[in-house]
Amino acid sequence: MRGVGKAAVVMLAAGALAAVPERRAEAAYTFSIAEIAGDVVIIGSGTLNLSGLSFDNTVVGCTCIEPFTGTLSATSGNFDLYEGVTGPVFGPGGAAFTAIFGGDNVYVSGQTGRIGVPVGYVPGTPLATDMAFTGATIASLGLTPGTYVYSWGGQTFGDTLTIQVEGVPVPEPATALLFGAGLLGLAASRRRR
Repeated sequence: MRGVGKAAVVMLAAGALAAVPERRAEAAYTFSIAEIAGDVVIIGSGTLNLSGLSFDNTVVGCTCIEPFTGTLSATSGNFDLYEGVTGPVFGPGGAAFTAIFGGDNVYVSGQTGRIGVPVGYVPGTPLATDMAFTGATIASLGLTPGTYVYSWGGQTFGDTLTIQVEGVPVPEPATALLFGAGLLGLAASRRRR
């Protein structure tokens, strides 16, 4: 798939991820990461309060993920970087890059204690981003399923960014039941011969 075809797959996957009825982490901004249709899709949305953070500088980013440093960079071009964030790592994986990205620039790194937002971002303005790693799995990217919370500013004026790594999909009971019935039918047909 090229160009528009791949973009259509990402948008379809984004819609499918949004429709998943699983429990989602509650945060000011949340990245949800899941395996969908043979790709790893990352969807982010929410707002951010920058109170309690110190402006660092404006930098150029990349669209990448580095679980062992707690870094998720959904950025293309320049973004404003702020210091004062604390947060965990979300797996043993090294750096992985993708060119499939859309939406607003959002960056977080637990190792460096920084968060990035679009240049001139007004706190409280809704942000949304998506990115995809084609042909990847949660395991191949070195992600550990779970909920990872980055925070800043304390209880007085603090905020959070959450990364929710979904587990590998398990077949629903009806699918497993149909599969089992098919195996029984196959065994019965072989027995008759």
